[in-house]
Amino acid sequence: MQQSRSATQLQTGLPGDETLYGHDSTECIVAAEPDYDAGYWLYRRIGGSIQREHAPGKPWLLLTKPPEISLPDADYTTLEGRGYTVLAEFPTQNAYQEARFRVRDAHVQHLTYAGGAKMGLMRSGQTLFRGMTFEDVNRFQFDLETDGLDPDPEANRILLIAVADNRGLLELLEGDEREVLERFVQLLCERDPDVIEGHNVFNFDLPYVLARAARLGVRLSIGRDGSEPRRGQERNYSIAAGGNTRPFTPIYIHGRHVVDTYLVVQRFDWAKQALTSYGLKECARVFGFADADRIELPGAEIASIYRSDPERVRIYARQDVVETQKLAALISPVEFYQTQMVPDNYGQVVVTGNGEKINSIFIRSYLAAGQAIPRSQPPTPYEGGYTEVRERGVLNHVVKADVESLYPSLMLTHRIAPANDTLGIFLPALRYLTERRLDAKRRAAAADKKESHEAEEAPTGQTPPDAKEQDSTDAEQPGRESQESAVTLLPAAPEAQEQNAHYWEGLQGSYKVLINSFYGYLGGPFTFNDYGAAQRVTEAGRELVQGIAQRMVDTDSKVIEIDTDGVFFVPPAGIEDEPAERAYIEQIGSALPDGIRLAFDGRFATMLSLKTKNYVLVTYDGRKIFKGASLRSRADERYGRRFIAQTIDCLLEQDFDGVAQLYSETIDAILQKRIPIEELVRRERITEKTFESENKKRSAAVAEGIAVGEHILVYDKADGTLGLLADYADDVNIKYYLDKLYKFARRLEDGFGTAANFSKYIPKPTAQGLPKQVQETLDLFG
Repeated sequence: MQQSRSATQLQTGLPGDETLYGHDSTECIVAAEPDYDAGYWLYRRIGGSIQREHAPGKPWLLLTKPPEISLPDADYTTLEGRGYTVLAEFPTQNAYQEARFRVRDAHVQHLTYAGGAKMGLMRSGQTLFRGMTFEDVNRFQFDLETDGLDPDPEANRILLIAVADNRGLLELLEGDEREVLERFVQLLCERDPDVIEGHNVFNFDLPYVLARAARLGVRLSIGRDGSEPRRGQERNYSIAAGGNTRPFTPIYIHGRHVVDTYLVVQRFDWAKQALTSYGLKECARVFGFADADRIELPGAEIASIYRSDPERVRIYARQDVVETQKLAALISPVEFYQTQMVPDNYGQVVVTGNGEKINSIFIRSYLAAGQAIPRSQPPTPYEGGYTEVRERGVLNHVVKADVESLYPSLMLTHRIAPANDTLGIFLPALRYLTERRLDAKRRAAAADKKESHEAEEAPTGQTPPDAKEQDSTDAEQPGRESQESAVTLLPAAPEAQEQNAHYWEGLQGSYKVLINSFYGYLGGPFTFNDYGAAQRVTEAGRELVQGIAQRMVDTDSKVIEIDTDGVFFVPPAGIEDEPAERAYIEQIGSALPDGIRLAFDGRFATMLSLKTKNYVLVTYDGRKIFKGASLRSRADERYGRRFIAQTIDCLLEQDFDGVAQLYSETIDAILQKRIPIEELVRRERITEKTFESENKKRSAAVAEGIAVGEHILVYDKADGTLGLLADYADDVNIKYYLDKLYKFARRLEDGFGTAANFSKYIPKPTAQGLPKQVQETLDLFG
């Protein structure tokens, strides 16, 4: 076996740029694809055109010891250290796949990746988009309008395809369906995009195009090598820590990246919680780029409207594709700039969890240094962050203080790192990311100020050439301060010196997401995990945040809720405005250790405090912010969501009689069947468990013939079974919906002050409605 470099020759603190960005500085790579004969294909955007280059590289797998089974054509290297100490490399993808099957079938412990470009990039030290900005990449958007939702019936043709790109294209493809598809292929190849974007493109648009093209015999040769798209295996899209995922089936196009904004916006909105749905129109409205004359068309009626008023549908389709482009520009830069660090294709980085991104960065550094990769620790339970609700109900003049990047700051301050990080790159990488993020935030503020000044000086009707839409990744934290005022600008690459605010915001957002994932990495199923280190972080965090809360109590504040790294409180008398609130928080934070900063994180006119992590905030301009699944779960029936929202409005005004009246009226509407069935149905996703679990027998009965991954709208029938919305026969289970209403109300019980007060205004209904004496009282005081 070939021997690695001596451990004494290895660097124990690799430079930040090399650790995070890889050790190869090749610029302008926009895609990487494996060559199944040998090596990899790199696509580089040079001078506005694409160059295809062949790069050497070998797929590989890691073993804990020399294998006892034969792996033909394997080239072995011994790595220094413990864990995966044998690197086996293969001359072709076919040889690698054969070896992978052999070690799997022989139950040989190994570490590898399923193929694609990731292994090649990890060994070469190259990353995509180095030296490029988000605006440098050619992005193509498309949106379908069809004669139905199922592409299989012959009559459900594609009516039109709206296409656009960030180079000025905006076009509608209409007419004969075969010609539309052929023109779509031709146009896509002519425009030669690096990225294809669509809203729900994995679940609808691309599968529909593939199905209709197959029916009509149209070859979708839209890969950069002339190949057709290929479907992958169903996988999960990671939205947030804690296992919050969404299943999807990826579709791959050679040399191009497919980005589904329907998925990406869910991760983007996870902290903000600004969206009530992830539909394109809702996103455009909430994020502020919907046209004033935006056309809304019912999906089920688009085909008939197209026949009677085609121009209306054309305008609608153009607006859809333009909004997709704007949404992608808002939510995608974080993953784009992460791709400059993570050894993988952009389309894969978009759908990969942040822990795995960090993992691949570390493995790349260890392989480059000839070091063995440690085996991950088995899961070990440990106590998490500190949470406590001390005050419930309605409170006025509420302020939130937040420890900036609590866990990363604690790791840096207390030097908490995984014990198996023998190269010592964990903390330097975290510190480097932190310094770079603060620097990027400062540059973003400076560029924003410059652009605002140029906009003020520009002649009426003109826009300065560098003015762009702003993307604030800290938008969920109004009024938040940062440490950048104390940071000296770090050297930036020449091409980045004069970048606009959008560039710096995207860059700092990419850093922020990775920084906040370092703690989760310690306590997750990753190669360099360390549950003991994760426990030390949470222990230090609990002690610190409880100390902050106690100092607030000692200075006459009323602490409402403590949640891991933040405290909601009512400040002491005499502190009435924002400057005073900020000064008070600075005073409380002055006792914290160096490197730990307590920041102002918002002020609110009113707070309805319920359970831990479930509350409603009312800003001073009247906007409501809902937090917690019990208040805004998309799995709830629409009548329940509406009842909760209206009840909260009453509770915020302390109008308990209004709550009682609303409750009574809703019960009466259920009894009299005045609530439309569309308000009573709930959305259920079909999974494998639907047909396997004993608890899902009712769902399985109505899901027969429905593909796994699809959704159905169901309601509870009077006979105790479930029914599909499409089969509704005026047979709802009245008692079920009365009981469910009571359960909705129970979520807000803490807002009534006492259990007795809740029971007074929200008595449990019988099958006939409210108890007779309660109804008589309501009628009397009406």
